[in-house]
Amino acid sequence: MATEDTRTQRSKPSRSRKPFDLSTKRRKLSHSAPLAPIERAVNSSADSSDDDEDDKPLVHRRAFIQRILQSHQSQAAPPQPAAPTVAPCSAAQNDDDDDDQHLDTPQPKEDQQPQNDIENSQDSNTRVEHMDSLEERGEAALDRFVRFVDDLLEHDMDEDQQKRDAFDGKDKSELVCLQVTTMHKFTTLALRASYYSVFDSMDPSRLARIFQMMENSCIRAMDIDVIGDYCKRLEEHVTDFSATTKLLELVSNGLEAAVMMLDILAGCNVDRKHLPESMVMTCLQLARNHLETTIYPLIDLNAFEEDTTSLNNGTRMFLKFAETDLTAKRYMIRILPLITRLLHRATMLLEADGFDDHGVIVLGYIALGAFFHDYTDNNHSCLVTSKSGDTIVNPFEQMKLGAMDVLRILFNKFPYHRKWILSEILTSLNALTSMDRSAKRYRLTDNTKIHVMSALFMQLVQCCTISGDMEDHKQWVRKWTMKYQKAHKESDRSQIQDLYGKLVQQSMGYWQSAMEAAIDSASYLLNFVIQKCKSRTKDSYSIAEYRGILESTLQDFITVLNKPEWPAAELLLQAFSELMIERIRGTKSDLYLKSLAIEWLGILASRIKMGSNKITGKGGYMSPEWICDLYERIPGEINVDTQPSKIQLLFECQTRVLKSIAYLQVSGSALQFQICAWGKQYASSWKLIKQQSQEDQDNDTSAELLSTLQGMVTQLWCRSLDVQLGEEHEFQRSCNFEFPEMNTSDIELISELLASRNTLYKSYNGLLAEIVTCLHKDVVTYRNKAVRAIRHLVREVPEVLDDTRIRNAILQRIHDASPSIRDIAVEVLAMYLGRQTEVPHKLYEIASARVMDTAANVRKRVVKLLRDLYYKCSDPDVKVDIASKLIHRLSDNEVSICDLAFKCTQEVLFGPFRSIDQDGNDYFGSSYAHAPKARKRRIDELTGIILGAVSRLEATVGDKSTALPQIVQKCMEQGDAKSKKTYEKYFQWIVDCLFDLVLQYDEQDDLKQFRNCLLAIHAFTTTCPELLRETQASALQPYLSVTNLDDWPTARHVLNIYRDVLPQQKYHDPESIALLERILFQLVGTCPQEYTDSAVSCLCTIVQSISHRYGILVRILGSCIVKLQGIQTKVKQSGALDRPASGVMKILAICGVLCQNVDFDAKRAENPEQMSTLDKITKESLVSHVFDLLYWFTGDHGLMETAQIQRAALQGLGYMYTRYPMLMTKDASTQLMDQIFERDNQDLQTQLMIVFREFLDTEEARLEQREQDAGESLYHKDIDIETLLGNTAEFAELGVNGSIMQRYLTRIVQCAMSDSSDLRHAAFEVVAAIIHQGLAHPVLCMPIIVAAETSPDSIMRMRAYYLHRFAHDKYGMLLYSQLPKYLLRAFEYQKLLFGERVHGYGKRGGDAKMDALLGLTYTVVKQVAKPKLDFISALVRPFRFEVRDMAGTEIDIHYLRFIADNMTTLDFTQSDEVLYLLYQIERIQTTFCADLLVRLQSQKNNDDHVESEETSEPPMSHDAAAKSAIAMYILLRTKQLIKDLYEISDTDIRDFDPNEKRKPHAVTRDLEQHDPVVLWEDELLFFRKNDLTHAAATQALSKFEDLASGTLGMLDEIEA
Repeated sequence: MATEDTRTQRSKPSRSRKPFDLSTKRRKLSHSAPLAPIERAVNSSADSSDDDEDDKPLVHRRAFIQRILQSHQSQAAPPQPAAPTVAPCSAAQNDDDDDDQHLDTPQPKEDQQPQNDIENSQDSNTRVEHMDSLEERGEAALDRFVRFVDDLLEHDMDEDQQKRDAFDGKDKSELVCLQVTTMHKFTTLALRASYYSVFDSMDPSRLARIFQMMENSCIRAMDIDVIGDYCKRLEEHVTDFSATTKLLELVSNGLEAAVMMLDILAGCNVDRKHLPESMVMTCLQLARNHLETTIYPLIDLNAFEEDTTSLNNGTRMFLKFAETDLTAKRYMIRILPLITRLLHRATMLLEADGFDDHGVIVLGYIALGAFFHDYTDNNHSCLVTSKSGDTIVNPFEQMKLGAMDVLRILFNKFPYHRKWILSEILTSLNALTSMDRSAKRYRLTDNTKIHVMSALFMQLVQCCTISGDMEDHKQWVRKWTMKYQKAHKESDRSQIQDLYGKLVQQSMGYWQSAMEAAIDSASYLLNFVIQKCKSRTKDSYSIAEYRGILESTLQDFITVLNKPEWPAAELLLQAFSELMIERIRGTKSDLYLKSLAIEWLGILASRIKMGSNKITGKGGYMSPEWICDLYERIPGEINVDTQPSKIQLLFECQTRVLKSIAYLQVSGSALQFQICAWGKQYASSWKLIKQQSQEDQDNDTSAELLSTLQGMVTQLWCRSLDVQLGEEHEFQRSCNFEFPEMNTSDIELISELLASRNTLYKSYNGLLAEIVTCLHKDVVTYRNKAVRAIRHLVREVPEVLDDTRIRNAILQRIHDASPSIRDIAVEVLAMYLGRQTEVPHKLYEIASARVMDTAANVRKRVVKLLRDLYYKCSDPDVKVDIASKLIHRLSDNEVSICDLAFKCTQEVLFGPFRSIDQDGNDYFGSSYAHAPKARKRRIDELTGIILGAVSRLEATVGDKSTALPQIVQKCMEQGDAKSKKTYEKYFQWIVDCLFDLVLQYDEQDDLKQFRNCLLAIHAFTTTCPELLRETQASALQPYLSVTNLDDWPTARHVLNIYRDVLPQQKYHDPESIALLERILFQLVGTCPQEYTDSAVSCLCTIVQSISHRYGILVRILGSCIVKLQGIQTKVKQSGALDRPASGVMKILAICGVLCQNVDFDAKRAENPEQMSTLDKITKESLVSHVFDLLYWFTGDHGLMETAQIQRAALQGLGYMYTRYPMLMTKDASTQLMDQIFERDNQDLQTQLMIVFREFLDTEEARLEQREQDAGESLYHKDIDIETLLGNTAEFAELGVNGSIMQRYLTRIVQCAMSDSSDLRHAAFEVVAAIIHQGLAHPVLCMPIIVAAETSPDSIMRMRAYYLHRFAHDKYGMLLYSQLPKYLLRAFEYQKLLFGERVHGYGKRGGDAKMDALLGLTYTVVKQVAKPKLDFISALVRPFRFEVRDMAGTEIDIHYLRFIADNMTTLDFTQSDEVLYLLYQIERIQTTFCADLLVRLQSQKNNDDHVESEETSEPPMSHDAAAKSAIAMYILLRTKQLIKDLYEISDTDIRDFDPNEKRKPHAVTRDLEQHDPVVLWEDELLFFRKNDLTHAAATQALSKFEDLASGTLGMLDEIEA
């Protein structure tokens, strides 16, 4: 519905007219009647006489003429320029200028009265009471009109002038025309004469001459091309464009003349016989020409096209000229309003049957053209901007509204024209000059906007309910009334009932045919657009445009659904839903249409549910009580048991909606559509109940119900025809319901309430059932759209997930194989959980488990969900679990997820402390010890959550986890000074609380929680060492006094705290440090081997950073070396150990850790006296001495404990390697590593992988520290000579990691393929470090990465996947130069895990769906076109053989099966992928396969196996032939299945050219009809027996020949 300003310029025709009476038909043109005709039918008295009926046309005609006269006053002609522009233009006419000027002012002085005397004399909407006065005025008006015509014609009666009246095809400048002011005066006088019903007294022949002169103005302007003339003058470099302005004036005057001629035709009873035959067509053609040549080119201008090559530059220059030249602009801005007025007048003439078929068609095309030209928001020309600057209600949009009225009337009056009008609209949709469907400019009553094309569609559908034979029905009602009056007079009740029955049947027939016409038009419209949206290889641009149009139009239908003035929206959406359900259930539906159907069913269901909630008060809507009461009282359907009072209440609601539509003065189509829809329901119910009552004669309870229904039908029938019946036809209303005073929102609620009883609302459960069914389809796209549909539904009405059926379906999709589906399913669940006051534990477990999902977008969404759920949960265990899961994501492979996880973790762990800090309970300071009980209790609760999260981390990651320290460190690093101070306060509370808990758990002997407290303390104090108070540090020392093995884990935590925290503190008590050193010295000697690292490293740190008493370390090292030398001597002498092996292993570890933490050689050089004890051990390098000693123990000396000693020695060497990288390059080290790889000792190889990984990690940390130090030195401009010249020794150390890894990369990859799980994982970690640090060529690492991507272990698989993505992003296409090797390694990996029976598919999701093992690899590879095609070629390459070389070729059938399984189960999404695969297969099929078939058939025919004389090729062995046949059978069977899955024909394969650049289209697998998994055991005996027996070979040969013969025959037919 347009705005009020817009409505005042649009016609509002009613539905009453008499046949063949022009003045009577003009009644429907009333614009300003206060009540619509339907209201008059209800409210007027029943005793209206025939005189009243006869007076109605006169009153309506006078009101209409008043409006035309007002428009003439408001549309006054612009001031004329000095030189006359509409006088005769020929040179011969110059002498007649005085006469032409006289034509402009011919009226006498008495005519100079105000033109609005009619308006001032009486109201046009009231009966004329003083007829004598009216007759006198009529005589005066006629007298003025006659004198004006006489004065106008007396100057133009000579014969020569008459010859020039009619245009004979010669120079149009010779035509005699009237000036605009003269035409205005003539039109005004003519309309006044018609107002007083005296126009017919004029001589028609005299008027015809004036009409001819007015038509001449149209003829002169007919073929003017203003823009073309301007462009021509530009090319001629003319600077004076006054002639162009003159042309604009002629066009404006011509349109003025056309409008005024149509004004007279519409307002006066003109006899057409005396008028020019072509006058109306001339007016229409003039408007059409200038729309196409002037208006539309200017409207279509795009603000972004202005360049030297644009074809529109001439048009753009003309527009600039027209907007800068005031005179030209004045004429330009009048063109569109004049055409709009012309369309309005044409609408009036259409109502009065004023056009023939040719005129109707021309007018239809004029109206249609307005909708296929649009402007962008950057177009601010005068054509699309109103005087107020409004770009919504502007002249062009006003013209569209006028055009819409024309098309609406055409639909009303000419049903046989409906089809071609719809076809023209729909076929031209993609020709819209501006396809920005978001530019919606049709404003509704609530100020929302829709696209004008959507409004046109709905208007046309609504107009289908207005029939062209309304007068016939009115005549039937008149006859019926006469019969009724006769029966009523005779009190013949039987006859009265029969008459009512006939009336109901008559009305039902009309309403049913009207609704069928509307349904047909709606179905035709939707089917046309839907067919245009089908996926096709050609005309893709048109498809995209139609798809955009369809979706935008559907959105507009949803916007106006159940608005009283747009009832067609419900019908259109109902038809659309039925079409979409048909598409969903169809087996061969288009992918796009089926996806569209699923998605829009969800949108529609959401809108229906929202509307239902509005009228029931559910879903959080604050609905008025009266509407909820109405919802309960009105019937859902009408049957024999329905109470009449409820039906009357329903009718009362409908009546109020009808009154609202009439009050809004919208087009009669909305009113008629509602009446037809409701009347048909009442009439159908009356018919059904009547039949039931006749069958059950004993039941008389339906009499009152039938009477009520027939009364309603009668009332609606009268409303529909705009006729009146007597009061005796009124039924008794007893709804007994008090309606409030209605406003617009209340009427919309009633409209929504009435719609809830219709078919569309009742189909809600069916729509949901279809969506839920699609959630379980095999096609990923359909499941995706179904989940999106549910998401849309849940976003608007979250309570829909309270339905167990829908919620369970969504929970299943959380485990879907498709990442996008899992992502949306988690989002849907998050919406549902977001509105819950308490989170269900089961749903939480399901949702939170996806935080480890393989898809990054899913993990990111779950991280956000966990943060939101944290504040909803009251269960501390759930909060702990949330915190631990968020902390886990800090080590995610995606940087964005890491950042998000940090923010969320920071918020949930430390955010609640902010409320504690702001509670104002700081009377005794802010420390934890002096805090009030309430604050302390709150701190304890929050600290308990942190402690619980740490305990979860320890259980899963181990106590080496650095997640919590990273959080603390980031909080301190990323904050400003104020936030740092705040965090320090929070952390101090936490640490103090943790120490209280330490004592508490110690008393309770809860070792687990005790150690968790120490772990948390370590995390906070490592970053902020000042948090550890001296008393707290002293309180930890007793836990270093270990009495049993169970105390060692606790001691390790304390050692780690001392090692990482004490060196960072500024002040230390010497006595405490000395005591600590003594305790640590004792621990080194007593600790088990696995704790040696912690004890020794802690002691070394204390000595180096605080006490500097290196003598302690020297004594320990010297003692260990002496002991090892003694053990070495003993082994050499006796071949046995003199002590337990565990002691030896511990000594080896102590030596390695000491050398790792302290550079004894450097210290001896700095302080020889303090380190003089080392000279007793060796005067040479102590590092080399220890290295040689440890290296000796890595040898095999024939000891029983050799393996344990070797591993410990290798571990000790690993410690030294991390401190002295150059030791790895020594010959002894490389020989040791070579021996370990050559031996089949998986324990040593695993230990070596651990050494490699620790070495690489240390080197990476060293490089990062070096970069950080270098950055700081550059910042402070502190660059020393070593930096400039290069520290060669240090740089040499930095290159060790690369050289070692390159040397042993091949063997590391081999270890990654070991049958030992520990070795495989350790080796893969080394490969991952190599890739991340770029230490070797990535192609060498890719085989194991691809193999690991097929692992059944999800952790290993995803680790490989992320590593692949990292390498892909960093190295690109370089990775894929050896794809066949990667695939073979993946097969070998699977073979290692599962033996010979290897499949190429497996369950990778949460459902039973089988996915390709190479699917993860392909998801990365297909991101780039060339690697994608290379990957597909690599899949097919193993099937390429040469027949002549078969004797020496070894075919691995199991490998080919593995490849074939991957081919069929890979989820290809683009057509080029499938076609390229089939293209490659067909190349093998036409070469090797064909050769193999010929050779096998040849050998079959030659029993003696004589060598062929032509080819001289030896015969194939039976086994080789059988293996070749099996290989080719697998390939052909795979091709056949892929063709069926993706519906690819042989012609499509033959037409495919890999070198041709063609845009691919989306494809999907038809999993409903075909299973991508081939059970080879059921097809080939070879796989069933796992042996190539004679029977298996014979069967393979036979099946291959059958399959190959058939497929090759089909290919030959296609080629033919």
